[in-house]
Amino acid sequence: MKPFGILATLALVILLPYSAFAGWLPNQAQKAEALNLLAKNYLEPYDRTRCDEYAWKHLIAPITKEIPVHVKGCPEFDPYTTIFPPLNVAEMNKYFDGTYVGVGMVFVDNKTTVTDTKPGSPAQKAGIRVGDVVRSIRKGNNGEYLTVSSVQDIIAVIGNEPGVTFTIRVSRGTEEMEFSVATTVISLPTVTGKVFTKDLDGHALAKPIAYIRISPLFSEQTADELESLLTGFKTLNGTDIPLVLDVRNNSGGITNAAIEVAYLFTDDITPTMLVRTRAKTYHLTTKMPIPDCFNPPIGTDGHLHPVTRVWIGGVKLCTPFVEEGTRYIKKPGRFSGTHIAVLANDKSASASEWLIAMMKGPLRLKNKARITVIGNRSFGKAVGQRLTPLPPDANGADHPSIRVTTMEFRSATEPGKRIHGVGIDPDDTVNGEPDGNGHDPALARGLAVLSGS
Repeated sequence: MKPFGILATLALVILLPYSAFAGWLPNQAQKAEALNLLAKNYLEPYDRTRCDEYAWKHLIAPITKEIPVHVKGCPEFDPYTTIFPPLNVAEMNKYFDGTYVGVGMVFVDNKTTVTDTKPGSPAQKAGIRVGDVVRSIRKGNNGEYLTVSSVQDIIAVIGNEPGVTFTIRVSRGTEEMEFSVATTVISLPTVTGKVFTKDLDGHALAKPIAYIRISPLFSEQTADELESLLTGFKTLNGTDIPLVLDVRNNSGGITNAAIEVAYLFTDDITPTMLVRTRAKTYHLTTKMPIPDCFNPPIGTDGHLHPVTRVWIGGVKLCTPFVEEGTRYIKKPGRFSGTHIAVLANDKSASASEWLIAMMKGPLRLKNKARITVIGNRSFGKAVGQRLTPLPPDANGADHPSIRVTTMEFRSATEPGKRIHGVGIDPDDTVNGEPDGNGHDPALARGLAVLSGS
């Protein structure tokens, strides 16, 4: 069983179709297990006698649509800590195996504004653009439009069956537009890139500059994809070349992938990030194993057991490995010394912020790497969650899950400065997003910085 998503809703949290489970609530066994897991693993400890009832109302609030009144003396449980309704396990697995069924629209923070469209997807081919606001959807080319006001609504309408046609109505500025799209199986490469020899105005650059975008999140393949692309650029140009690394609108993903990306650019073993869990606070370095889940569970034999993944943006699922083991950084420092401009904005979150913090802090200070962060302040989600399956429903196949915030991270070079709830400021503030017509102020600035202008 793996972390899951259904549509291209790669938001700050993977959003599930709560509205499709109207009337569903966890049974007593699921409730008891959920409360046990929450009390044991939530980042902040609390008194169960005082807080269990409030905690339960918080967990099921996305299903009941009822926001509980806070109980004095209990934690302010964050919005990432919640119960997910049951989903078929096979469907969960598809998404994190690198494919999903959908139309290729990407959203952030449960808002219906399109933040990206997957290259070659039905949405992109139909003409849906970044900035379009999805207002309503109908199945087929006839029938009634269903108004959507959240990403959950969009998921519930479109579902995950391939070959189904929908008409999507969007607002684009003052215009209302309609697009016909059909769901299909979409692959999820996360790294795309090119080499610029001219700036955005067509003037020759002093040197070739690589541009690589990581979007919409960090996956298990991201570091390998990035390394392969950079190696190809080096082969073509005969040397390492400056890099614009674009994580704008990247809502997170697998933390290990963000760490591996950062360590492609350094072999320094100095502690780089400060991680706080309920049990302890520790530093992460290249020479220590990457924990596949923070605060791993203790098995019935009394020993710690490794668990499958760490997620910061999106979700996290923890289940024991068949065999215990550790995972180490692959090829640290492969591209150390590269001059880098990192592009970030207010939708760069979670694992993206881990990467930005490492780039802006330890990699620049310890490695003396030339790194500049350009754009706007990042989102400010520096906590990670564990997603754990609960006992199955009556059919024995579909598992609801509980997602619990278990950790917070900060840069080791600025341990007193919080990222969560604040974000990371760029070195060079540049406003304005790409308009789809070649106008991209942050990218233009990055190319200028790297070319020596």
